[in-house]
Amino acid sequence: MLATIVCAAVVTPLLSAAAAAGLLAFVSLIALHREPLRRALLRPVDPRPLALFRVAFAALLLLSLIEIAPLNTYLYSDEGMLQSAAVPQLFGRAALVGYGDGASEPAGFLDLRGALEFVVSGRWSLLYFWDSPAFVRGYFVALAAACVGLALGWRARACAAIVWLLYAGMLRRNDAHWGGEQLFCSVLFLLMLSRCGAAFSLDRWRARRRSRVAAREYPAIPAWPQMLIAGQLALCYTANGWWKSGPLWRGGDALWHALHLDRYTRLDWHAETLALGTWPLKLVSWSVLWWERLFPLLLVALSARALVAINAELNSKITTKINTKLSPSSARARALSRLCWLSLAGALAVWAALGLPAGPNHVTRARLLGALALALVAIALAPPGAAARWLTRWLPGPRLWLGFGLLFHAANFTLLNVGAFALATTTPYLLCGAGPWALALLRRCGVETGRVVDAPARRDDAVPAIPAVELLAAGVALTLAAAVALSPGRTRPLWWWHGAWLLVSLGLLLRGWRRARRHHAARPSPTSTDELRWAHGPAGRLAAGLFVAYHAVALAAWQVPAWPSTPWRDGARALVEPWLELSFTRQTWWMFTPDPPRVNAALRTVVVDQDGVEHDLETELNLPDNLTRPYLWHDRGRKINEAVVGHRRWIGRWHAGYHCRRWALEHDGAPPRAVVLHHLEAPMPPRAPLDAAAFFWSKVQERGTLTARCDEFAYAQLDDEVLTRHGLTRRGPALQTRWKGARPRTWSERQQELDPLRPLWFGLALALAGLALAWRREERARAAQGDDSGGGH
Repeated sequence: MLATIVCAAVVTPLLSAAAAAGLLAFVSLIALHREPLRRALLRPVDPRPLALFRVAFAALLLLSLIEIAPLNTYLYSDEGMLQSAAVPQLFGRAALVGYGDGASEPAGFLDLRGALEFVVSGRWSLLYFWDSPAFVRGYFVALAAACVGLALGWRARACAAIVWLLYAGMLRRNDAHWGGEQLFCSVLFLLMLSRCGAAFSLDRWRARRRSRVAAREYPAIPAWPQMLIAGQLALCYTANGWWKSGPLWRGGDALWHALHLDRYTRLDWHAETLALGTWPLKLVSWSVLWWERLFPLLLVALSARALVAINAELNSKITTKINTKLSPSSARARALSRLCWLSLAGALAVWAALGLPAGPNHVTRARLLGALALALVAIALAPPGAAARWLTRWLPGPRLWLGFGLLFHAANFTLLNVGAFALATTTPYLLCGAGPWALALLRRCGVETGRVVDAPARRDDAVPAIPAVELLAAGVALTLAAAVALSPGRTRPLWWWHGAWLLVSLGLLLRGWRRARRHHAARPSPTSTDELRWAHGPAGRLAAGLFVAYHAVALAAWQVPAWPSTPWRDGARALVEPWLELSFTRQTWWMFTPDPPRVNAALRTVVVDQDGVEHDLETELNLPDNLTRPYLWHDRGRKINEAVVGHRRWIGRWHAGYHCRRWALEHDGAPPRAVVLHHLEAPMPPRAPLDAAAFFWSKVQERGTLTARCDEFAYAQLDDEVLTRHGLTRRGPALQTRWKGARPRTWSERQQELDPLRPLWFGLALALAGLALAWRREERARAAQGDDSGGGH
């Protein structure tokens, strides 16, 4: 009792104050060191690594789609797991809140507000409205064709947008097979925004033929999409690594269990693991765990190298006056920078001492936070520029991190079959330092990789940046808005969050546009032009910076741990969820967390016909006909069965309903009496010579059953459209019962739960994007006038 009172009176306010101080210090550091951030994010870079990534990523995405293809009817059609009428109540609930399900309400949008809610929800999918098996097949073919176009680089950005829309729409119809899709989702949106077709593409080949350029020359492209993709990979790795906190990972036995999971292993590895012994498996488990947890250090090393290179480029190309932008030039600014670093270190030290929950990783996390705090103190006390040089010298570079990752994923691919996403995880390595290696390997193989050319600098590029004071004020305003939005009792927190971002973005865009016009009106002499190349004009630079900030904040907020000292975590997630849902970049990496499964599970499906006769469909994985070895082609049906008996057991009712309808289709419309799902489990085999398959059947036990009566669950009966499609007639009356957890029955009841400002935020965001485009058009018009008059370059 006393500890609870002390925590509420002292510890919680202290942690909140430390978090606020650390956040304010971080915002101040961004404002003080804005120039190196701009140079790192908005500089032009070699387009060839991104092009190689596009080819490999699209090819593996296509392979993943082929894995899912046999289950298309089951997953996405009205003859599969979910009938059309169930979609508005389940996966499409947020988007189709104003759409009648055809059962309790007329099918279709109920009014204009219902259609508007679909648009602003961000959960767009054609499969909500057309989901016959024939349409699903056509949908899948269109998605596969767009993947091929993306790989070949034919209208690359358009194909990337089509792939993003169709792929997200597919998963928004049903994600019962979910297994690695978060990797593809997190990248596709950013790939759509990048200039991924600038090299090794049909687009570039066509442009070269039109311009009659003989040499293979590729224009440099913006760096920020590549950096965001690399950042998302690091975030996924480290989040997954820290979620692995169970006793199997701590004890080093995780790999042993993973190699005995029948649904993943390519072969029966029991004899090999016995021959290898205990300690090699333990060392590999621990190595993988800490490699994932510390993967962000690779980005720190790459960032330090980029800063050193930018410093060298500035020193060699431009005047000392401009060079002082890279670091705080005055003694006051340098002192303020040191104070910010020390404040951030102090906040981390407070959280290391008081903010971590007691648990198996408590001491480890505290030590790491303490080490990070000491590193920040060293950065604060180091001379200007020395910290980046030290990090470049002492932190391991890409060869260690990416080399270990390639070995790990190669071993994972050899031993386990977890699908194409495991190979796709390595494709962002091309953007994390492996791109030059890949290009060198291609050249050794006799492939012409071309060269990179930069566009000439324009007078527009010399528009001065937003001052540090204005950026600091914007950051403080956003921080205060977040604090108000997360305060207890706030009824409309999204108003503060969205409103603050829109107002700050509007103010910065108008301020930047005004500064650009003043700059052009002054007509500076050519000698004052910044000779460094930029990837965008002034409008593009400011818009890209705002986007990077918003997206990075959303990703970071989504990964806030669920600790007792972070009671605001759910509120923070609610603030950023609309954006992550719209972009479909939500990060959910929980594979083998907190431990790999300790049992081998199987699903037995029994159909009871109208005469009471039981028909075993023999769906247990461990039956000889199902457990094929070697396991070469990834079967997503195993993933669905795993979900039914594992972490998504609510799917079981819908899975059973599908079997009711499937049986009726195969028996002239006569439904069975019931479908019974049996959850079977057997422990992992001991470390002793034995037959693993025989051990499973000798130890298997039933852990639960689910019985679905086909005449009581409305969604277990064939609807009229499917009956007509197959030339069948209904046997008995149709049921219109509601399932547990259904949305409110009437549209007027549902409207009471809606945020009336959500359409406004969506419209204002579009208007803001239109403002940035208008500024960009003005830049292009001015550049064209300069070309016509022979000046401006």
